[in-house]
Amino acid sequence: MKRIKFWIRNYFGFSKKETNGFIIIVAIMIISVSGVLVYPLVAGKLFGNKQVENLDQSTLDSLEALIEKQTAELTSKKDVLKKEYEAKRAPNKKYPPKKKFTKEPAFQAKETFDFDPNVATVEEWQKLGFSSRLAKRIHNYVSKGGRFHQKSDLKKIYGFPDEAYDQLVSYIQLPEKRERKYASANPYESGKTFKKRVITPFDLNEADTAQLKQISGIGEKLSVRIVKYRESLGGFVNTTQLKDVYGLKPEVIEELLKYASIKAGSIKKINVNTATYDQLKTHPYIRYKLAKVIVNYREHHGKYTSMADLGKIKILDQETLEKLEPYIGF
Repeated sequence: MKRIKFWIRNYFGFSKKETNGFIIIVAIMIISVSGVLVYPLVAGKLFGNKQVENLDQSTLDSLEALIEKQTAELTSKKDVLKKEYEAKRAPNKKYPPKKKFTKEPAFQAKETFDFDPNVATVEEWQKLGFSSRLAKRIHNYVSKGGRFHQKSDLKKIYGFPDEAYDQLVSYIQLPEKRERKYASANPYESGKTFKKRVITPFDLNEADTAQLKQISGIGEKLSVRIVKYRESLGGFVNTTQLKDVYGLKPEVIEELLKYASIKAGSIKKINVNTATYDQLKTHPYIRYKLAKVIVNYREHHGKYTSMADLGKIKILDQETLEKLEPYIGF
């Protein structure tokens, strides 16, 4: 049905409502015609052929006239809609012809006088023969911080004509070539001396972020990360622990160890007999699961007296036990 409606709308140019009305009218027509053809057969069976033959001829004539009228109306409607559709598509407005604009030349020789491109005004550029557009472009370049150091720098301006440069080059109050700032052939021999940054050696367990940021390769984020990891451990025991700091590359560690060292006695220990689950779980070598087991074992077997007691915990492997030993107190 959708395809039929689509075809009718495209062919006749009907709207949605008109399409529905058209289908209803066609349906009525089909029913009317079918009624005229089928009725004699049905009536013949019901009333007999003689009664059908005596059917009122005027009724049949009126039905035929109705069908012809509806067909004519549909044809007329189609023609009207077609004309309206074509009228809508046809251009109904007359636009005036487009104005032709003549492009202003970028340069036309006028006055000649000495000028400095770095201080010349828009009016002065125009007096020299430049278009208002190009004059403003040059002036904007200078007003925004641009500088002309030598005569040929003017050619770098977009749209600057070669003929303008050739005609005005002798009036430009700039050197032919940019003057060198260095007296010697070596541009680095400027007389300035640079002091090499001196980094004072420091204790890795006491260093703050400012000291750590002195090291090449360590910025704000990495310095904070090193300090946080050190605090969660309780201090660094050896330099190999620096490898556990996320983002700290081996070459940066090597550079750091040129100035940083670890002094003995600066480790903060955890008392496993008094520490709570929340305190234990924050240590990098313990975490959640092991912290829970340590507390449960202590509650069932009493206080720990040595590392050997901790070694009785089945989930605590020998490697982790050795790492924990410098940080455990009883």
